[in-house]
Amino acid sequence: MPISIEQKLRFQRAFNAAIKKASSMQEIAMDGVWNILKDYRSQIIDIITHSQGWDAYWAAQMRDAIDRASANLASSLRNDINGKIDQSWEQGRNVVLEPFQQSEIILPNVGISLEDLSLSKDLAADLVTDITRQSAKNISRQIQLGILGGKTQIDIVKQLGRIIISDEARKEKASSVFGTVTERANVIYRTETMRILNAGQYAQSLAVSEEYPELRKFWMANNDLRSRHIGDRFYHVEVDTATNPAHGGTPIPYKKDFIVLDEKASMPLDPRMSAKNVVRCRCRMGTTMLNEKELNEFYSK
Repeated sequence: MPISIEQKLRFQRAFNAAIKKASSMQEIAMDGVWNILKDYRSQIIDIITHSQGWDAYWAAQMRDAIDRASANLASSLRNDINGKIDQSWEQGRNVVLEPFQQSEIILPNVGISLEDLSLSKDLAADLVTDITRQSAKNISRQIQLGILGGKTQIDIVKQLGRIIISDEARKEKASSVFGTVTERANVIYRTETMRILNAGQYAQSLAVSEEYPELRKFWMANNDLRSRHIGDRFYHVEVDTATNPAHGGTPIPYKKDFIVLDEKASMPLDPRMSAKNVVRCRCRMGTTMLNEKELNEFYSK
């Protein structure tokens, strides 16, 4: 299907606006989670402060109650993150669909694989279950150590952390049991919603590229001190420089892999990569229909 240069330019402008909008998804990934964790904190404090006794027998009773609270927390977090994963998937697809619609390029009727969406939900469920179980173990251990050490219930509550969203937790520094839960939930939410955002975009683009082989992709890194680096080598920025036309790079076909520190990736946060290339990654994937000459003219303006 022939596409005019004007349509390609409209597509690129629409894509740039859509990717900016989609990138804000990561910033709201933890919305609502703070209240879930606050409720959990209140339940744990209530269990400890209202225990009828403070000995080995009552420690076992508290452990059972804490396990139930932990199971409820896991269920709430699973439901919440699954909803955000669904939103991120659709947002990722829209990064491609909206530019096609706005540039009036005929969108082929193609199906896309939902495998990444299903796998992401399963992975997120396992991760939140793991952190809640570990939290329950840590809290029960603190209670047992407190009883053995002659500490009071109030002492234990203070030790566990007075506020679940502490300044340290917001800075991703785990200073308490609750801080640890908050920090780990933050990493899981941000990583998995960003992963599926890229996955939705990739799945939709890959399907469309069968009809429009001129569709290309490129890596979009955040060139700051938080970017992945080993010494002075910022290796995500290297992939950006090699493929991002805004920085002089050359986009690649959708079926071709990026090479990120000797690892292959279809997209940023590709699950095939190791944790060092994925956790807390803020990179996005760019899309274009412009050829090299057209890109040079577009980005030189």
